[in-house]
Amino acid sequence: MGALSGSAATPTLHAPDDPPDDPAGDPGAGRGIAIADVPDWVVERVDLVTYPTRMARRRALEQAQVTDGWQPDPLITPPVLNLVEDELSRVLGRQYEPTMQPEPDPQPEPDPQPEPEPQPEPQLDIPAQAGPPSSSRATRPDLLPSVARSQRGARRRSQRRRLAVIAGAVAAVLAAVASVVVLTHGSSDKPDGAGAAAAPSQQVVALALSAGDQLTGVSLLAAGQGGAQQVLVPSRLLLDVPGAGRLPVSRSLAPGASAPGAAVADALDIRVAGTWVLSTSALATLVDSVGGVSVDVDVDVPKGSGEGAAIVASAGDDQRLNGAQAAAYAQLLVGDEPEAVRLARQERVVTALLAALPEDDARRRAFLVGLPGAPTSDVLNAVVAVTGGLREAAASNALPSTVLPVRDIDTGGDITAYGLDDAAAADVVKSRLAGALVPVPAGGRLIVLVQNGVGSPGLGDTARSKLVAHGLKYKGGGNIQGFGVTQSVVLIPDGSSTSRARGLAVAQALGLTESALRLSDSMPSVADVVAVLGADFART
Repeated sequence: MGALSGSAATPTLHAPDDPPDDPAGDPGAGRGIAIADVPDWVVERVDLVTYPTRMARRRALEQAQVTDGWQPDPLITPPVLNLVEDELSRVLGRQYEPTMQPEPDPQPEPDPQPEPEPQPEPQLDIPAQAGPPSSSRATRPDLLPSVARSQRGARRRSQRRRLAVIAGAVAAVLAAVASVVVLTHGSSDKPDGAGAAAAPSQQVVALALSAGDQLTGVSLLAAGQGGAQQVLVPSRLLLDVPGAGRLPVSRSLAPGASAPGAAVADALDIRVAGTWVLSTSALATLVDSVGGVSVDVDVDVPKGSGEGAAIVASAGDDQRLNGAQAAAYAQLLVGDEPEAVRLARQERVVTALLAALPEDDARRRAFLVGLPGAPTSDVLNAVVAVTGGLREAAASNALPSTVLPVRDIDTGGDITAYGLDDAAAADVVKSRLAGALVPVPAGGRLIVLVQNGVGSPGLGDTARSKLVAHGLKYKGGGNIQGFGVTQSVVLIPDGSSTSRARGLAVAQALGLTESALRLSDSMPSVADVVAVLGADFART
């Protein structure tokens, strides 16, 4: 992991190997200078004089090239021009070729006297058709003795034209690259995915039912222009939980109350305004506060999981349940029932509860703030707004509900775990939560893998909040072995302008400076940038 200085280090450029000079056609062959690499004006000036030997002419060529007052810019060389063209092709997503004036057919030159050189106007041509960047480069062909002089003159003129075209267009090339970056990344010169995303038209709150430190299920409650919706998330679904790594939703409370909603938001690429955690006792209190709820109960509800436990609620349609009965039914899973059955029970209780909440925002807020572990601040405001938006649909039994599509994962144990069915889940999000989708730039959202370098709890969740606020995508990377990182670093794969811009966007989102950027030759394929959080970040 090397330090990244203020400007990217200049790479060592290797020109393609030239074929050996032909001793018969090139008077200076084998002496370290190729005739095709010498500018026309040097050859023409030297050829005005007659030399007794080829060695004398060679020395004159070398002396003229070294001592003349004007030299071609050493940066404008074919290898550098090739790199410029490849970079443009990569950035533009199509092949870039500089346009040069058409070459006349080479004609034999009876007289080696100097001839006027055409001065073409520099042009910059970007083809409209896309194509892969060309990896092949023209190399100097062998010089044939019989036509060496005429062919050398034509080739030298062709090379000189190309150098003139690119040299004259360097400023235009740089301007074109800058304009492409601006068009791709926005006026702030930030990379793809950088910059705060637009506010969603549909507000989502994650309502998580908990029994002790475990979640039994999550209801994504959505209201706004995208419509009233309830999307249920199984507790056995494995997700990347900020600050805790890959865990089932049932254990996602470990990093903090906001973690379940954040994990679901990252998995679905949606905005979740906050997580509302309702413990068994809090759910019972809230149901009692509204005078109970009427629910279709599909099975007898036992008091506890032990064999022979007393029945607290009997099966039947439109059963009136108090707080304890409703909480027990919403979290009930009998035997080896699939988890979707428990989510269906949760959906009935949550819908009935939404319908029973007061219509007035102030009264509804008063019901919520008195609950154990009640949401606060912006999360409370979001819960008040969303519950108000869903109340009418719930009261008329018209609140659409569905379970998030998952697939079974064989973990080798007795309990089946789930993975997200990405394609089906994306369809559900587009049809039901489209108003909460995070806008994706043309180049995709920048993915940032975050690692905890000191072991302090909550760092991942804090970093995620900052990254998401800037339109970046968080991906948990766990802990650094041994910890002990004092200064936070942002790792990028190379020193290119694109990588540096991406790294700087991540650093700024995390409150770090450009000095945090480092080069890494072992970047993971799952992320564009890696952020390792140190003790300095823990103190912020």
